[in-house]
Amino acid sequence: MTSFVNKSVETNKAEDVNPYDSSVNNLSKGILGIYSPPLVNVQKQLEELSLKQTFLITQMHNENLHLAEVRHSPEIQEMFNMLKMYHMKLLNIKKDMKLVYKRSLKLKKRALHLQQAKEKEKQIKIESENKLKQEQNLIGQPGSSSSSYNVLS
Repeated sequence: MTSFVNKSVETNKAEDVNPYDSSVNNLSKGILGIYSPPLVNVQKQLEELSLKQTFLITQMHNENLHLAEVRHSPEIQEMFNMLKMYHMKLLNIKKDMKLVYKRSLKLKKRALHLQQAKEKEKQIKIESENKLKQEQNLIGQPGSSSSSYNVLS
């Protein structure tokens, strides 16, 4: 019975040996030889990108902290408050300037009307004086006619 067991163990050993084992090993090595260098290259590039990304994230975080500090600084808040105040003052000055401009236009119109009215009055007065003189000349003044007659003779 021992010989039977020995034969079955020998048969199992023979069955364990794969006839394609060397071909599979050669093909595996060939495929790894073809694809391994580019994959190693890609892995290095990914590691490099990860390092750069980590560096950039750290820089962005630091910049955000810096901006937050600057944004909440009392000096900047005071400047913004001053800016608002000066803006309001500027708006008030503009409003006052518009009012002054409108008033000056009204005063100029009024002055023009008054000047025209004065000129009209003056013209009317001159016309009435001329008319009066003309009427007096037409009526004839007794003292003035003889004196003008004497001067002519």
